Amino acid sequence: MTKSGSADPVLLVENLTVRFQAPVVEVIAVDHASFGVFPGEVVGVLGESGSGKTTLGSAILGLLPPGGSITGGSIRFAGRELNGLNERELQAIRGAAISTIFQEPRIALNPVMRVGVQVAEVIRAHRAWNSSKCRDEALAMLTEVRLDAEKIYDAFPHELSGGQCQRVAIAQALACRPQVVIADEPTSSLDTTVQADILTLLSELKERRHIAFLLITHNPAILAKFADRILVMHSGKIVEQGLATEVLGRPSHPYTKSLLNSRGQMVHSARASS
Repeated sequence: MTKSGSADPVLLVENLTVRFQAPVVEVIAVDHASFGVFPGEVVGVLGESGSGKTTLGSAILGLLPPGGSITGGSIRFAGRELNGLNERELQAIRGAAISTIFQEPRIALNPVMRVGVQVAEVIRAHRAWNSSKCRDEALAMLTEVRLDAEKIYDAFPHELSGGQCQRVAIAQALACRPQVVIADEPTSSLDTTVQADILTLLSELKERRHIAFLLITHNPAILAKFADRILVMHSGKIVEQGLATEVLGRPSHPYTKSLLNSRGQMVHSARASS
């Protein structure tokens, strides 16, 4: 859980357990998960659909769907316990200190609101700034994610490509300069070329702003290019974790080996080009 040469983790999860109450049985979606994320670090969460990786991210944000609840463990951000905070307290943290990038940007964005206004509204929610300053900051953020800010600001989501929508979503997530960003399959809905562009952009933003990322994905090839460390999830448990080079190059758990073998050529190509 430690990282050589680093201070304390900005995000520390210990023995986190999340359960869902189904009509007949109770389902354990996350089972005693423990890990830390350090400032400026990218931690990948790797697993197949149903492994618990998305539930893990939702629990950290306090955004579990109906029926889900944290039944044990601790989530500490910058030394502050998040488990047990009320919704008002969590809203002050979400989008400002911890933010998220969703898998489907067109769904995450309001279809009837201009995208620049949506970025500005995130800033307005967490900063005591006037409308003009919020707009200026939103324009600067859109520029930073390599969009034509003046043109894009007044566009609606349906007028943009998938890659442009994802860049707007990234601008929203980073607008208040968070310390941690939870990115849940942020490139899975994009074609291969656009995926590479988005990952390069995230890497540049991480370095420039010293942001910690929790990158959730089913694709180890993405983590081969972007992650410092990897957590492997299976049936709600973290079955393996370690440096990305070790997990991808010398996996120890049978599930990790099976997962990587099924995508072996993709991972090898990604590691060779990184």
